[in-house]
Amino acid sequence: MSDFIRTRQNLIVPWGLLLLSLFILSRQSYRETQSRPSLFARALVTTVSVPQRAISYSLQGLRGVWRNYFYLVGLRQQNLELQKEVALLQEERVWAEEYRLENERLRQLVGFKEQVPFRLVPARIIGEDLLAESKTITVNKGSLDGIKPGTVAVAVAGVVGQILDEPGSLIGLNASQVLLIIDRNSRVDALVQRSRARGVIRGTGALDRLELQYVERTADVVAGDMVICSGLGGIFPKGLMIGTVASVASDPNELSLHLEVAPSVNFSHLEEVLIVFPESAP
Repeated sequence: MSDFIRTRQNLIVPWGLLLLSLFILSRQSYRETQSRPSLFARALVTTVSVPQRAISYSLQGLRGVWRNYFYLVGLRQQNLELQKEVALLQEERVWAEEYRLENERLRQLVGFKEQVPFRLVPARIIGEDLLAESKTITVNKGSLDGIKPGTVAVAVAGVVGQILDEPGSLIGLNASQVLLIIDRNSRVDALVQRSRARGVIRGTGALDRLELQYVERTADVVAGDMVICSGLGGIFPKGLMIGTVASVASDPNELSLHLEVAPSVNFSHLEEVLIVFPESAP
């Protein structure tokens, strides 16, 4: 018998529930003639309503979870789109600021060109070597632009250096290297503007220091004096700014003063230079 019940369990339970429901309905119909439901019906309704409410609340909660899920998915997508828009706006702002600064530098270069008695051609710095022993930069002008060995490069603030043409630093068709005046191998004939004391500017390898050599110990030189190109040597035009005397030291056992000069050009922030050509040059 127990085996029979187990094998028919899937049918007995539903049919049993159905018969029970019919019995309850019939009893309820009979009681309705008595003007009120039976206590059993009341208890049964109360008992059945509990899981019904639980199921209803669960379904409502599940629908709410799905609604919140789709809302959060949409919100996340909107957030990603807003982040992209913010990134694009920031990039546009950076480029706009870069263009503004470049235009400002170019206006300064144009204004400087109008103040000097020789032809100047703007050149962009496309490479630099400021950390090595040799202090050089590479510009986007070459032999096709009329560049020759010794051609001078300047900035609005003053002298930058001269074009090299030697093994390892040959002048190309569209590029060339500039030996900066801060390089240890650089020499520029100079004079103190105020007292006209003459000397030679030598690079120290540092970005912010030059030496003014061979100035007589009795020369009138003080800190703050401006140092300019003397024009001697035929390379650097006379009057171009080199820097300002930073310190003066005198040794009675030596014939020359020890002078340190702060270059007027900030070599760590160069982006463009001007190539100096005589008026007759192409």
